[in-house]
Amino acid sequence: MVRSLALALGTSLLVLAPCAGAADDPLTAALAAAKRADSVEALRLSDDAVRAKPSASTWNVRGYVLSAAGRKDDALDAYAQASALDPRDVLSRVNRGSILLALGRNDEAKAVLDEALGIDPKSARAHNHRAVALERLGRLEEARTDYKAAIRLDPKDAVAPNNLGALAYRRGVEGAAATLFAKARELDPGFWAAALNTSLSAALASPAQSAQADADVVAQALLADASAEVRARAKGVEAARAAREGRLEDAKALHIEQLTLDGNDASALNNLGVVEDRLGESREALTHFQSALDLRPDDPTVRNNIGVVQVHRGDLAAAESEFRAVIRSDPRFHRAYHNLGVVLGARGDRAGAVAALRRAAELQPDDASAIYNLAILARGFGADRASERSAYDRALALDPTLNEARLALGTLLADPTTPAVLRDEARARDQLTQFLAKATPGDTAGRKQAADWLAWLDASAAFRARSTPR
Repeated sequence: MVRSLALALGTSLLVLAPCAGAADDPLTAALAAAKRADSVEALRLSDDAVRAKPSASTWNVRGYVLSAAGRKDDALDAYAQASALDPRDVLSRVNRGSILLALGRNDEAKAVLDEALGIDPKSARAHNHRAVALERLGRLEEARTDYKAAIRLDPKDAVAPNNLGALAYRRGVEGAAATLFAKARELDPGFWAAALNTSLSAALASPAQSAQADADVVAQALLADASAEVRARAKGVEAARAAREGRLEDAKALHIEQLTLDGNDASALNNLGVVEDRLGESREALTHFQSALDLRPDDPTVRNNIGVVQVHRGDLAAAESEFRAVIRSDPRFHRAYHNLGVVLGARGDRAGAVAALRRAAELQPDDASAIYNLAILARGFGADRASERSAYDRALALDPTLNEARLALGTLLADPTTPAVLRDEARARDQLTQFLAKATPGDTAGRKQAADWLAWLDASAAFRARSTPR
């Protein structure tokens, strides 16, 4: 399966609160101006503040205002000034890390956040931001540890649960992702990243939850002060909805609009590639996946998607190479094991395929596709039909849309070589009929198989009717 990569990460800037009660305090006024998007006034007031009283606090506010005005390099300088004035100031380092992450300078961000945690190991936001840097650097287990530390240190903050959910989703652990996104939205209903992730991972949510999440993201984008990033994310939501509804050309156009607003969004590039692959445009899909990898060289989801496209192109050797590369970078990426098992099976390595699929099932016991594929392969090893039937039933219980399992189950229930105690012609007919109703027009082999078995069931029933004494 080619996986869409929704998933916004939270790396918010933090600011110290100015002295309470000082309504005309320039720092209070500067922050208020920045929050109402009056960058000219915010810049003037924060400049006055650092000139009048240079300190870590005033330079931190100055950095925040500069960042809000889009002057990220100047903001980095302001935070460096704060750190120089107070070598124990954690806030300036966390904020520098946030901006470095926004600029894609992940190694530098990690170094600065290491400094912050050296000063205060209990800074939840420093753990969160460092986890983002580690994740982008491909150090996923370390990132997971840091996200968990952030959640433990500040259980009321929505940012780290959202980010840990995004990591879980990318690794194919959908159930954990759904729980974490829901927790983030519960903690902060206005947190747009969590709303976006709930929307774009709609398979994890109920239709009502998905619709509400869509509405929340679009509402954020319609605000007068909405950033280009938020407007781009709203385009991503619209594209995801179009893709779910099968409007693939519309989805493609919307992702292209999204990229005009934020051309360095690796997730949008990945998702555009997903849509193009579904449209049969494998060359374009590979181009956009590669662009996503240029921005995030160690992203296992994008590389997994490249492997899937290579399968669709018929280049199984290239696909196997990609899936093995994913597993080397992230040994817990269960979907890559699953895909490797499918490729190895197609290449005739039945033992290797079983081993890979078993590992996928160990990492994600509720993976319906792995359960189905293991049952298909086990048949070649002479597995008993009862276990095979049970596996198809379990796969369909976990994923009723897994049409391949419906065909396999219908065939097993109809097959006269299946032990009589396991055959069920009425249920076989139901499963095969459902398969035909849901099969794509291009699945000619599957449609023929189902139609042939239904014809055999009809002929068998007619023969028994004629043979029954009256």
